Amino acid sequence: MEFHKGRLFDHVHLRVQDLDASKRFYRAVLDVLGVPLAFQARDPSRPCSMAR
Repeated sequence: MEFHKGRLFDHVHLRVQDLDASKRFYRAVLDVLGVPLAFQARDPSRPCSMAR
């Protein structure tokens, strides 16, 4: 994977109605793009995932 030099998105925060459906959707999209999931919070009261 090449690192982009210049303008880019660093953090994006999304609020969703259905967390499980959103996780399935974004994992599928990230898989197609070849972007691995880098982190997933273990505290269910503060769900968070990060991709690299």
